[in-house]
Amino acid sequence: MVVVKITHATSLGAGDRAGLKAGDVLKCYNGQKITEINDVIAYSKLTHSHIITVQVDRNGIEQSIRIQ
Repeated sequence: MVVVKITHATSLGAGDRAGLKAGDVLKCYNGQKITEINDVIAYSKLTHSHIITVQVDRNGIEQSIRIQ
């Protein structure tokens, strides 16, 4: 299985401010399944909203994170 895993969240960067943490595995981007980093890039180009929701797996627990 291919996963997209956050390896580093820069302190005070967008991911850090949104609540993403190193080790989080991205599962969905605005409801669209993520299987590779190119999915994130493609979905972000199609998103016209400044607010998105990502589903992550953090230590075996899935949660949704709203990012502005």
